Amino acid sequence: MQLLVKVIPLRAGTSEPVGEPRLLRCPPDVAPDTILSFLTERLGEAIDTAWTSTREHTPLAIGWVFPAAPAIAPHEAAEVACVPFTEASGGSLQPLFEVHADLRAQSTQRAGSC
Repeated sequence: MQLLVKVIPLRAGTSEPVGEPRLLRCPPDVAPDTILSFLTERLGEAIDTAWTSTREHTPLAIGWVFPAAPAIAPHEAAEVACVPFTEASGGSLQPLFEVHADLRAQSTQRAGSC
């Protein structure tokens, strides 16, 4: 499973994007359970969690917010939101939280059918 991180520059203390997001390809040894430590090594400690809502789940953690690093975000950004994605064999991207939600739903369905 190839992991990528969508890096979204944000104005400090807001969820207002400033500048264009970019994709950061993770090294092959980064897995879903190690992606936070991979990001922390490069950006420092996360200062917040990035949240969203879906019809089934509200609120749902989708990533993390870090202080902006000059090499990662434009100079006007004070923070960056990092949202992990997986790349399917066809090249399409799916947010990691959706992959995990799908796996949990499949597991629940299997448990219910036993």
